[in-house]
Amino acid sequence: MTDCPQAIPPASGEPRPPAGDSARAAALATARVDAALAARPDAPVVVDLDGTLLLRNSTECFLDAARPRLLAALILKAIDVAKPWRLLPAGGGSRSFAWRDPLRVWAITLLMPWTWWLWRRRGAPAARRALNAALQARVGPRGAVIATYGFQAVVRPLLGDLYPARRIVAAPLLGAVGHRRRGKATALDRRMGGEALDSAILITDHAENDADIIARAADSVVVEWPGHREIPAQSGVYLPFDYTEKVKHPGERHVANVFFGEDGVALAIATLFAAGSLGGAAIVLAAVGLLIASFFLVYEIGYAENDHLGLKTEARPMVHDGHDRWPLATIARTNALAAAIAGAAGVALLAFGPARTLADTLGIADPGLAFAALAGFWTALLVAQRLAFAAFNRTRPKGRIAVFPLLQLLKGFGIVAALGLAITPAGAALLAAVAGVRAVPYAIYRLGGSRWRTPDQVLRLASYIVLVAILAVSLPAGGVLEAGAAAGLLWCALKARRETLRVVLGQRGGAGA
Repeated sequence: MTDCPQAIPPASGEPRPPAGDSARAAALATARVDAALAARPDAPVVVDLDGTLLLRNSTECFLDAARPRLLAALILKAIDVAKPWRLLPAGGGSRSFAWRDPLRVWAITLLMPWTWWLWRRRGAPAARRALNAALQARVGPRGAVIATYGFQAVVRPLLGDLYPARRIVAAPLLGAVGHRRRGKATALDRRMGGEALDSAILITDHAENDADIIARAADSVVVEWPGHREIPAQSGVYLPFDYTEKVKHPGERHVANVFFGEDGVALAIATLFAAGSLGGAAIVLAAVGLLIASFFLVYEIGYAENDHLGLKTEARPMVHDGHDRWPLATIARTNALAAAIAGAAGVALLAFGPARTLADTLGIADPGLAFAALAGFWTALLVAQRLAFAAFNRTRPKGRIAVFPLLQLLKGFGIVAALGLAITPAGAALLAAVAGVRAVPYAIYRLGGSRWRTPDQVLRLASYIVLVAILAVSLPAGGVLEAGAAAGLLWCALKARRETLRVVLGQRGGAGA
């Protein structure tokens, strides 16, 4: 077991401080501590743990010890995506600070209880290598008290015989939320006595988290130690959509906002109103969510391949930081498996439910045979999409203008055609508008313009209105101007409301998808 958590390769282009700068920073930090200790030789000393005495986070170290890594990573990811603390009482402070770490530790304890054995046997001894040796040499002989928002059951095996239990002020496993809400100062008063903190020296790296102690302590040394790294638990494990969220579009919530929030919503609107019944609509909605996930899991393989090949084939590649964090083969294997599972679940909902599909058109009445047929069609679509993206990645940059629209059409029309989903004329117009508005800024970008200055949402709204108007003139109005058309118009208008104001006010807008 390596030092906790498993280190991940630094992102490409990430600045690295010169060795001399780190040495000077370390000398400055220790000098500040030495001065404070020398000025008050008899004062009690309180030392923060995470980021100060331990140059990692003790809770992340514990969570990183969980095995198998993939299961632990999935549990932690599910908690961070769901954010259950938003529904829990705040208690006058930050919900995420009070609840996030306790919920994560409780979940691992409940679902992977053997992690505690792994932590005591291998994780904690490995984590001790991240102790701040320079600081330990100074505060250990002074009988320092260690104060942390971490967990007693985690910290005690970590600190071992360096600090006895009476000198460790940490959170009880089941009372961690209350410990965080009350603050370290309250816990220190209970352990040290009512007035001991008022004459103490505090050494910490985080003024905000330890503000209650700073307000009381006679002297405080707030210093950032070189070598301190915030590494999330299980960060070396690749999970589906990690490449999109952490490399291709970091901080943008692209999966939720674009894959599901745009392509998924457009496909749902296009098909729901052709489902024929409320039950059929519910089945279609659930199936669309699973199929969109399956489709974009394969699509993400193309994203990663694009960066890997760009380094080899383009004179000035737009390679994203962190593209080399995971091997391309790992991304492909993980996503292919996840896409197969999500796709099979989505196809099963269509095959065994009341929704009308290509199996009905072909006269396949047996649900098992229908599932096999639809699974085959879905697999063919994913293979076609993968081949199209592979061709796109191997085409010269300007030549990609011709391939890009095909990738966009496959997101909507490809899914509809592969499974024979019923769709309204207005739904077809909506899918066309979504695909078209992606192709326009991409062509502008490849021809030398700025991709991000086009008002994409306004263009989609205008395109949808024009296409529905053309359909209304060409087809019987009753077949076009129905609830689905109104839903599409409302959705496009809501998405475009901010960009519309910018365009009307003459500001440059746009955030290409």
